[in-house]
Amino acid sequence: MSNTVYLTRHGQSIYNIQNRIGGDSNISDYGQEYSKKLFEYIKANENIDTLKVYTSQLIRTKQTSQHFPNHNKVELELLNEINAGEFENMTYQDIKNKHSDEYNKRKVNKFTYRYPKGESYKDLQDRVSGIIKIIHQDFFENKTGIVVCHNAVLRIIYGLFLNISDNEIPHLNIPLHTLFKFEHDDNKYKLTMINLDPRTEV
Repeated sequence: MSNTVYLTRHGQSIYNIQNRIGGDSNISDYGQEYSKKLFEYIKANENIDTLKVYTSQLIRTKQTSQHFPNHNKVELELLNEINAGEFENMTYQDIKNKHSDEYNKRKVNKFTYRYPKGESYKDLQDRVSGIIKIIHQDFFENKTGIVVCHNAVLRIIYGLFLNISDNEIPHLNIPLHTLFKFEHDDNKYKLTMINLDPRTEV
């Protein structure tokens, strides 16, 4: 018998539109549409009353999960997006223009690069790995879970599930409005990607 966990990024945020990193912005109208479509899909395919819902502490993940029942929601600090330190709320163009040395260092090795007073992907991996134990505990209890998180965080979990090399993890393509269904069986994860973009015909 396989166990299932779903992973998704939050719906499109205001900062996604502005190409800003970090921060704690709301989701856009487009993101609101996704939150509804995500809930409708999960409700049609899983037991919504026993489903465990894990989000970060940031507004955009909580807004994306707003339609799920509150009794099974858990906010986890370990799921917060990578800490960009002094570069929080900036665009990458801002960083390139004002901090070209840091911009270039990040390009050399994105996994080990640490934002000034922030985190690296390696730091993030150490933090996020705790979610694996939580997910597996759900499996023991025969509960299905959904993790609503962030781009870098989902890259880390994706990499841990599928044994992706560290250097590849920061370059994984994790599109918005996509549901990643991981089924665990025989100590392996099978991945199915489900397009839930509310403005795309499937």
